[in-house]
Amino acid sequence: MLPNITGSIMKKQPIILNLHQPKSAGKSLEMPLRRKLEDKLVRVSKIFPEIAVERIWNYKEAIAERHDEIFSEKTEVVTGHFYFGIHTSIKRDCKYISVIRNPVDRLKSYYNYTMSHDKYFLREFFLENSIDFVKLAHFGDDFEIESYPDEINYMVENGQVRLISGIERPLSCPVDDDMFEIACDNIRQHFLFLATSDNVTETIIALFLKMGYIPPLAIWPANVTKSKRVGVISKELSDYITSRNMYDFKLLEIAQRSFSKFSEPEKRKILFWKHISQILGNMYLFRQSVNKS
Repeated sequence: MLPNITGSIMKKQPIILNLHQPKSAGKSLEMPLRRKLEDKLVRVSKIFPEIAVERIWNYKEAIAERHDEIFSEKTEVVTGHFYFGIHTSIKRDCKYISVIRNPVDRLKSYYNYTMSHDKYFLREFFLENSIDFVKLAHFGDDFEIESYPDEINYMVENGQVRLISGIERPLSCPVDDDMFEIACDNIRQHFLFLATSDNVTETIIALFLKMGYIPPLAIWPANVTKSKRVGVISKELSDYITSRNMYDFKLLEIAQRSFSKFSEPEKRKILFWKHISQILGNMYLFRQSVNKS
């Protein structure tokens, strides 16, 4: 007998707010939701392209002004790069989710992505200012430029804590204990769960089940950069990035523990659907290899 795939479905579920941390597998989580929900999903970057382009990601006032135009009774998910706090502008109960990634791997992925996309606005900034990966890692510490895109604030120094705290600060104001505790309090009060980029498959399955949907039968990583300009880095540089992002590493530990809080029946359902996804994914890859040969 198959396990109960949907569990109990709430009559009126809260809107899920996918706080998409840059280069943390958030797109892999978003894509199955977009395919399943279609017009039940709101992408803030599409609704407010002018804010998305500025890379500041504070949508609270804009959402409040256009709330009834954006949301309807059928809205189930809001996704995008944004600060914690947009729930205060939404006239429904909301719960956040976010995927957290190892800060060293995240920064490497960010640099590789930027330098591999000719049309990405930050690539030109890097080239004009001769910013290689080492300089990016030291940005705002012993390497500074007076004017720079705000997006860098969320990448080089505890950027994941910055977004979850909901507090906008330049790199000249580093994350501290108080800011980290605010982020933790936000998680305790307003998050459905945190996940890590290492368990994004389980995250997708768990979210679909909690929303009362059958999970996607095959799950694929999205937005993966094939060109790797930065691969293995020195231990010295890795240790430096680690020390500069100690609060993000603490956040990663919280995310790693988050899945242990699921009940045993929930864990069994997640494991069941993960096996199904792996089997179908392997079948697809095998078929692709046969077709190419």
